[in-house]
Amino acid sequence: MKTELIALIEAFLDGEINFETLEQKAQELEVEKTSLQENIEWVKNARLAIEADGLRKQLKSTLATLELEREQTAAKTKVVNMTVSKWKWTSAAAAIIVFLLAYWGMNLETEPELYAKYEYLDPGLPVLMSQSDDHLLYDALTYYSEGNYEVAEEKLLNIQGKYAENDTLNYYLGASQLYLGKTVNANHSLGKVLAKTDSKYKDSAEWLSVLAELKDENTAEAVEKLKVILANENHKFIEEARSLQSDLNKQK
Repeated sequence: MKTELIALIEAFLDGEINFETLEQKAQELEVEKTSLQENIEWVKNARLAIEADGLRKQLKSTLATLELEREQTAAKTKVVNMTVSKWKWTSAAAAIIVFLLAYWGMNLETEPELYAKYEYLDPGLPVLMSQSDDHLLYDALTYYSEGNYEVAEEKLLNIQGKYAENDTLNYYLGASQLYLGKTVNANHSLGKVLAKTDSKYKDSAEWLSVLAELKDENTAEAVEKLKVILANENHKFIEEARSLQSDLNKQK
């Protein structure tokens, strides 16, 4: 990957440029749209890995310090050494276990508090394939309704060319990507729905867009997107939005 592209993606992830600017600059660097999303995910994962490595080194340094303290304590009194050493090494071991499980996939990842509190899992469409001529689309949505978001995303992406302007596809593709943790992709897909004023998915897309920011703990972005919902008294998620606004205000 070109260093210029990495710098642009990092600027996007840090909120310094928007997605449209990133996309335009990427085109100037002859980066295809399909590979841009993959590059964004790669940079996000690389940043997490770097943070993890830094924490690993910090823990290693802490262990070295604890070892030195243990030896010094041993020279003073054996009884004190047994008590203090046991507590310190238990704490250090616990820290290492938590660190390893969190970063290396032991399924103990937790969602940000506000995202978990306000998470909305759209149940999908209660439509049988036999009821529609769009068999490919509803085949994908069948997997979505079953909670198999990975397969749903794959199938929806495969037919995206045929249904490029289809709100149903773009909304459920964005929802699948959000539930898979692909927030950048989710915002991009949901943005296509939000660009239309008459979409039947507009309310839900606006709420999922807020959740995407909460999932990434982008509070400022979440607040801005929340204003759109709060301005509409008849919004499908107006009560949830008011409650979230109250929680966000408490954090200030």
